[in-house]
Amino acid sequence: GPGLEQLAGLPAGRDAADPLLESASLLDRRRIVEHRRQVLRDGRGEIEYRVVDPAGSQRWISERLWVRSDGERTVVDGIASNVTERVLITAELATARDEAERRARTDPLTGVNNRLHFSERLDAEIARVRRDGHPFGLILLDLDRFKQLNDRHGHLAGDRALVAVATRLGQRLR
Repeated sequence: GPGLEQLAGLPAGRDAADPLLESASLLDRRRIVEHRRQVLRDGRGEIEYRVVDPAGSQRWISERLWVRSDGERTVVDGIASNVTERVLITAELATARDEAERRARTDPLTGVNNRLHFSERLDAEIARVRRDGHPFGLILLDLDRFKQLNDRHGHLAGDRALVAVATRLGQRLR
């Protein structure tokens, strides 16, 4: 019907046997067909996929299908919804969460992992050593007279020294 054609991004009145599949992204078509086969086997299912209209605009569709039988024939009913906004917001939130996670574990000045990251990795490595019995080593680094550098030349000079040390270590260590 017209609602399905509109959802698929097809012009009104176009005679398409399966407008959503016809408009589906080529990347998703095989997955959609397999999902629909599974619905026939299992009796119900839900899938999200992309449709692309003739102008190249992409939208995300959620398709919920279920099978019913009246004794003589089997019918597949369904509801298809445009979920583009939710998918985009979810992707933005995931990106923001990943960035916040990265920032929580990285020193903003030097770009190296911070104490929180170190503590988590150390705990994980100790657990691995206990579990697998592999050798383990830890190197601690102290910058001699760093406080004197900060006191004599200011925090900007100390920051530059920290960045230089972090850069050199990053170039030489994996």
